[in-house]
Amino acid sequence: MATYHWQTPIADEQIKQLQIGDEVFLTGTLYMARDAAHKRLVQLLRNDQPLPVDLKNQIIFYAGPCLLNRVK
Repeated sequence: MATYHWQTPIADEQIKQLQIGDEVFLTGTLYMARDAAHKRLVQLLRNDQPLPVDLKNQIIFYAGPCLLNRVK
């Protein structure tokens, strides 16, 4: 297993070197979005409309609903 410390944006060549179990520490801008945001991005692309930000070589972190209020 390898450990990488990368700055965003990340190039395809970097991603291609990853193996299962590698650790990646990221510095820089990461975009976080839930399912509704992903759906909206796909709709924009299908309609040939511009995205709100340039996502080329960027990272989108999917964040599902947080159930903190349900923890006992």
